[in-house]
Amino acid sequence: MIDLTALSNEQIYSLWEEGISYWQAEYQLTSQETRTRQETLKKLKDAYTNAEGEKLSNATFADMMKALFINPYDDELKQIDIDLHNNVIRAMNEDRLIALGFESPRKANARPAIVPVDLVAQKKPKFKLFSPNDRSLEKGSLKFEEVHFIWRRFVDDALKKAKNPEPPKLIIETPPDRNKAGRPSTREITLKSYSECRELGLIDFSKPKKDAVFTVRSHIKNNHPQEYGDGKGFDDKTVLKHISKEFDANKLKYNAL
Repeated sequence: MIDLTALSNEQIYSLWEEGISYWQAEYQLTSQETRTRQETLKKLKDAYTNAEGEKLSNATFADMMKALFINPYDDELKQIDIDLHNNVIRAMNEDRLIALGFESPRKANARPAIVPVDLVAQKKPKFKLFSPNDRSLEKGSLKFEEVHFIWRRFVDDALKKAKNPEPPKLIIETPPDRNKAGRPSTREITLKSYSECRELGLIDFSKPKKDAVFTVRSHIKNNHPQEYGDGKGFDDKTVLKHISKEFDANKLKYNAL
């Protein structure tokens, strides 16, 4: 197990804060081939259900139950869900991925702690029992809340900085640097990432806007690391400013459904 005792409270909290959700970790561990197959199966399942529904006008009760609850694509979809869940557990067992959270009930001065792998493993991956905004895990009397998943490279960076702290630097204020020709602006990167998150179903419009800010910021860090840099250009206030109008418009459509 990775030892994080060398990190100060501020450092481990910062590491936890930059973590991602279970679903984001699962998505990043899934091959494009598997994603494509999963989407194809979902479309085939919907088409089958619709076709069977059209036959129900003169069907028996047994036939109606069969059409509603038995689908030839369910077994393969269920197996894919299990495989995706196992990908996360394997990455954790190999220390390529860790989970940090707060033991419940969370105390005011608590620091994030490593979540045991078996606590994640026991969560059945059927029908997304992990919702994008449910970050709690429970097994017996042990419960963790606000669980975030962090890739090993970010953990190693934090430990390296803790062991070799940089000396204080003289800060000289200079005019803000303008984007070079052809380089996407912070606004463009943020809106692009927001669209990507929305298309992946990672934005929950029933939740506060700050949840969307966290999701988009994490997506930029993990999927656009070169543009993200040290993250100073993508603080919560900046991300909120760029996505606010789009989020409000999308939320209106969501509420109208």
